Amino acid sequence: MSAGVLARLLAATPLPPSTDDAEELIETYLLMEETRKEILAALPADPARIRGTVERTIVLELLARQEAWREAISSAQLRLRGQQVGVRQLRSYAASGG
Repeated sequence: MSAGVLARLLAATPLPPSTDDAEELIETYLLMEETRKEILAALPADPARIRGTVERTIVLELLARQEAWREAISSAQLRLRGQQVGVRQLRSYAASGG
């Protein structure tokens, strides 16, 4: 596996932004995914071909960034669900004449 291709993929995979804005998070993610498509197509499907120390280091960093994105998106989903519950409660309260 080419360290150059992995380095390009790493450069195209920023950490998620520090934001509570779900829209910004999603927009950043979608832009990142669009940028990564071409690079990912150049990688071999078999990760067992990762042999060099440099390649392994880059892959470990990519995995860490992927986990950071997973956590950021999961956190945003939880915030949005909480907001939805709050909106439902307010509507229910308003409908009851409260």
